[in-house]
Amino acid sequence: MVNFMKKILFATVASAFVMPVAMADVTVYGFAATGVEYSKISDNGPNDLTRARLVDYDSRIGFKGADKLDNGMQLYWQVENKYYTGSGDKTGYFGDRDTLVKLKGNFGEILVGKFYDVAGQTITNVAGAQDSWTPGLTYSLGTGNSAAGLATTFNAKHAFGAASNVFNGAPRVNNAIQYSTPNIQGFKGKVLYDFGAKTSAYNHNGMQASLGYKSKLFNLGGAYKQVNDSYLSANSATAAEDYYKNYVIGGNIQPIDKLNISALWNRVKARSGSDEAKQDGWAIGVNYAMGKHGMGVHYAKVGDYTKNGNKVGDSGAYGVAAHYFYFMSKQTRAFVAASLTRNDKNAGLQMQASTSLTSGITVANGSKTTLATAGIRTDF
Repeated sequence: MVNFMKKILFATVASAFVMPVAMADVTVYGFAATGVEYSKISDNGPNDLTRARLVDYDSRIGFKGADKLDNGMQLYWQVENKYYTGSGDKTGYFGDRDTLVKLKGNFGEILVGKFYDVAGQTITNVAGAQDSWTPGLTYSLGTGNSAAGLATTFNAKHAFGAASNVFNGAPRVNNAIQYSTPNIQGFKGKVLYDFGAKTSAYNHNGMQASLGYKSKLFNLGGAYKQVNDSYLSANSATAAEDYYKNYVIGGNIQPIDKLNISALWNRVKARSGSDEAKQDGWAIGVNYAMGKHGMGVHYAKVGDYTKNGNKVGDSGAYGVAAHYFYFMSKQTRAFVAASLTRNDKNAGLQMQASTSLTSGITVANGSKTTLATAGIRTDF
């Protein structure tokens, strides 16, 4: 009798764990990407630095699912996490990437949680986003989705003298809510409110809006982003009355299958205390895929900035990048990529490279940064 009761207890406890898994439709997805990277910073001075090493390229694992509601609407959820191939958990935490709940119906979509903001979504859409063409390096090397991989990933030591992602128009926002309209004859609009944080010193929050149009031949869009009480693009307050504004206009065209040509213009305006600054950038890019092969070439230019209405000469930079990949199977690809960033004498910009030599390093004015990598990525 005792053994019989133990069996019943064991079956009851086990079912408590098994039944929710059986009832829920959960998809596990992600990719692992690693490679060998060569990095060099050169300013013909003491800051010259060269390094070769193994790196991880934005590997991730996520969980997502959906539920059909009784009223005909659908609910989606997603939890995505960054991990580092070969080096364990460095600084990430559970849900450090897109972590959200979405409600979809005839009215459109409502999205709440942590996710790429409207400006970032617009840049991805209009700059020819096709992740299968990108070797896992969109924000690691600036060789990502055509023009977007360059125009939006400069780390700039801008007019306020602070290291800031001036041209990083695609950060994730926390505690945000977004509404997207239904597709109306190819048009789709989005509005977003970032709740930020309120203290006795400031009320940090943000507002964004976008409008896009998509057809079989081309994709156009524009977005406006404003962050209050901060001159940074991400979720970080600086001081009351500071602001950060981002304007994006771009588009892409596919004249033939698998050929994508894109262009993007980006303006950033920011204020810190009594100082105001403005800077423009633009980029063009071409991607082409044929069978198991794919390649892309991209160019971006950041112009001189103005501070308090006065132009600062030789304060811009340009970047050029190229990549090639080969699909070894439906899930696995090998890739090579290279990029060059060249600064004017009064500029110290670099490609955003969280995994490379340049991460966390202050680049001297007038410096040149080169990156080259070869690696492999497998999706699951």
